[in-house]
Amino acid sequence: AVNREFVDQRLSELRERRERLKLRDEELEQLELAQASIDATVEEAMGFVGQLEITLRRGLPQERLVSLRQCVERICIDAPDHGAKIALRVVPGTQLSATVDRTIHLASAGSA
Repeated sequence: AVNREFVDQRLSELRERRERLKLRDEELEQLELAQASIDATVEEAMGFVGQLEITLRRGLPQERLVSLRQCVERICIDAPDHGAKIALRVVPGTQLSATVDRTIHLASAGSA
């Protein structure tokens, strides 16, 4: 009876610790899944980049078009200034959205 209070307190502390460890374990599992997803995306992007030159040089027109669409985020044409702004994906892929904007000026049809 004398130790009952101490035993109950210790059991309560141990239950709380077990719950914290259980939550931490779940967090670590989520991080592991997230890392696996990142690794798969990087592997896919590296495979794409490794084959890009070959596809653009020797691929069928449809394959070339698909590859270019994966590289280009958007194109904005500025007709009055004869320019175009092309936003390229930094790392082509389905889930990555980082882009770099490039501006080019188009020569008029008569001044090439």
